[in-house]
Amino acid sequence: MKELETRIIKIDVASIRKLLISLGAEKVKEENQINDLYDFEDGKLLSQKGYARIRTVDDLLHNKQIIFMTTKKMISQDTFKVMEENETIVMDAEMSRRIFLSLGLELKESIKKYRES
Repeated sequence: MKELETRIIKIDVASIRKLLISLGAEKVKEENQINDLYDFEDGKLLSQKGYARIRTVDDLLHNKQIIFMTTKKMISQDTFKVMEENETIVMDAEMSRRIFLSLGLELKESIKKYRES
């Protein structure tokens, strides 16, 4: 799958929320994420604008946890960043970590995020 991505910076999140609520928008996503990024010891994936990731999502709206195992690789970065993404839902975060480690990958960074839509 190809993914297009851009960033919108310098926005007033509170006023956007207020506007959306006044327009009758419905919150469809509210989650905490932990994104564990893996690469080889020599940084081969990150140096080529890619990585392997295990994402643990705590879905606050539906009170459930979902774990994704993903690889990403940058295809281009013009107006939009275009990434090749391969992702699947997995049952066991620890087993996913063990698979990455057995392939010679190591944990490089763990990023916590809050997201809502």
